[in-house]
Amino acid sequence: MNTKAIDCLINVHFGEAESQPSWMLKVRDDYFKGPESMFAPVDLSELLDEMDEQGVQKAILMDSLTSPSTTARKFVEAKPDRFALAMGGVNLLRPPIPGEVQHPMHLDRVCVRFPELKLCMIHGADPWWDVAIRLLLKYTNLRLMTSAWSPKRLPETLLHYMRTRGPDKVIYASDWPVLRMRRVIPEARALGLPPEVLDNYLYNNARQFFFGKEH
Repeated sequence: MNTKAIDCLINVHFGEAESQPSWMLKVRDDYFKGPESMFAPVDLSELLDEMDEQGVQKAILMDSLTSPSTTARKFVEAKPDRFALAMGGVNLLRPPIPGEVQHPMHLDRVCVRFPELKLCMIHGADPWWDVAIRLLLKYTNLRLMTSAWSPKRLPETLLHYMRTRGPDKVIYASDWPVLRMRRVIPEARALGLPPEVLDNYLYNNARQFFFGKEH
C-alpha cells in the first residue's frame, strides 16, 4: 500500500451525547445497518491506529459553532499535524428536512453569482449524480465529496468523469464511524482507477482544495 489519503469527514463527537435523536438512530439501524458502537466515545489512539493502517495522513473532524465538540478540539490540540476542524452547526430548518433541498441544482445560482467561492458538495449526489457532474463541469471552484458512500457503490458515470474530465474534482471522505476507513479505502483502491486519478481522489484533491497545497 503506497497511496496516501486525507479523510475529509470524520465524526468524533457522537459519543459526547447521552442519546441520539430518533432520526440518527434510524440512519444507523435502517440505512447503514451500523453497530451499536457507532455512537460510542472515540479513543484517540484507536483512531490514529486506523488512520496509520490505511495511509490516512490527515483527517478533518466535524465540529459545531453552536455545540462545540470537546473531543474534536482535544484531538486537534493533541495532534495538529494530523487533524483539522470543519465547522458546522448553523441549524436553520431543524433537520431532518426533505431530500429535495439537497438537489445540486440549487447550487447553480450560488456558483453563478459568486464564481470565486469555493464550494464542495458532501455525501455524494444521489439520485442527481448526472446533474452534479454537469455542475462540476461548469464551475471551476465546485467539488464533490463522496462521504457516506461506499466506493463500490459509486455510479459508473461518476467514475467515468473522474477518469476523463474531472480527475481533480472528486474528493474522498468516509463519514467515519458511519463508514470505517478500513472498509472504504480498500474499496477505493479496488475501483480500477488509473494511479494518478486514485492519488487525486484519495489525497491530492483534498490537499489542494482544503489546505491550499499541491503536495
